[in-house]
Amino acid sequence: MPVNRFKPNRFGMHQMHGNVAEWCEDLTQTRSIFGGLRNNRIVRGGSFYQTTSENRSASRSSMRQGARSPMVGFRPVWNLK
Repeated sequence: MPVNRFKPNRFGMHQMHGNVAEWCEDLTQTRSIFGGLRNNRIVRGGSFYQTTSENRSASRSSMRQGARSPMVGFRPVWNLK
């Protein structure tokens, strides 16, 4: 799909949905199966693998640090101002 084919969202960003969910810098703590606390990274948005109702900017989940998935990536942002 060519870049900027669709209009930008209200934040001025193009094509934010549907490719991969985005790994974020934010952390959340969860309990491991052994009872200890573990830091997980927040994952936002949806990927090509998810249903339409899950593929939205308000979708939130978490992922163990160091885990890999073809459905999760990151989006570098460069502020030109």
